[in-house]
Amino acid sequence: MPLLEVDAISHEYDGRRALDGASLRLESGQIGCLMGPSGSGKTTALLCIAGLEKISSGTIRLGDKTLSASGIHIPPEKRGVGMVFQDCALFPHLTVSGNIAFGLRGVGIKERRKKADEMAELCDISHLRESHPHELSGGEQQRAALARALAPGPALLLLDEPFSRLDEILRRRLSRDVRDILKSADTTALLVTHNQQEAFAVADVGGVINQGAICQWDEVSDLYRRPQCVFVADFVGDGAMLPGKLISDREVDGPLGRLRGEESAAGALARPGDAVRVLLRPDEIVLAKNGDGQTATVVDRVFRGSSVLYTLELSGGERILSALPGATNFAAGDRVEVRAEVSRLSLFPGV
Repeated sequence: MPLLEVDAISHEYDGRRALDGASLRLESGQIGCLMGPSGSGKTTALLCIAGLEKISSGTIRLGDKTLSASGIHIPPEKRGVGMVFQDCALFPHLTVSGNIAFGLRGVGIKERRKKADEMAELCDISHLRESHPHELSGGEQQRAALARALAPGPALLLLDEPFSRLDEILRRRLSRDVRDILKSADTTALLVTHNQQEAFAVADVGGVINQGAICQWDEVSDLYRRPQCVFVADFVGDGAMLPGKLISDREVDGPLGRLRGEESAAGALARPGDAVRVLLRPDEIVLAKNGDGQTATVVDRVFRGSSVLYTLELSGGERILSALPGATNFAAGDRVEVRAEVSRLSLFPGV
């Protein structure tokens, strides 16, 4: 039995459907991530799980307890669910220790202080226990908010875009730290973000939501390598769709010649001879040697430090992306020879 099971939930705001049959599940100890563009319903899903919004249909279960269903709505404070908000929501008049201990009801002062100290140490802010929120940096405020949410020992922790207010360098570092903290505390958690790199850094499993429906819930690596629909393929990572003709379930003919994968995503999608579209990620387009590739023209380059993302145009006008080592220095207009190295064909219906 999963720890968290969200089954076909729907929710409306003033007659507008914000969630439309969304489903996901988390096993105990897993970290999940829900991604999607602005207005897709990801934060609404979080608020429904927390009990801050009521669902109009579907079911939300936490372990063997039904939190939301037809005629059932357990109030937020009785769900055993913690939440870290985007703006941290720390109490300005309380110290870090006071904020962490705030939610510890029904325990003595000594036990509250001990727990606050433990959570401060876990989140690496022990040296800030007597500081007030306005004295903290953005990353330190997020750590304090995380420590406060973890202190009561929630069965599930929800995080609503917790890194969105941070600069890129701090965001990357803190996202890795938060994963370590959650794993150390053996906490099951669900993170909401529109940033794919955060999802890859933090989560074990994740999903992409669009117009209130979760298109795919899977291991985060499979969202990138095995997208089940075009929306997921486009949303998660860079890539290009090339036209092709299916030769077999593991072979396709197209602008880069015949591609063969060890696995295929075609399934019942198409039959040999049918038109398909092939998803190629930038790391699958490599420089060719000894004339075994296709000639392409460099259209654009974006330096990324350890790699350079090139936009290349094939002889037929199709454009592809290639992530090559940072030492490469091709310029717009240069001609290069490339080929595709794919382990699995990701195929979609042709147009």
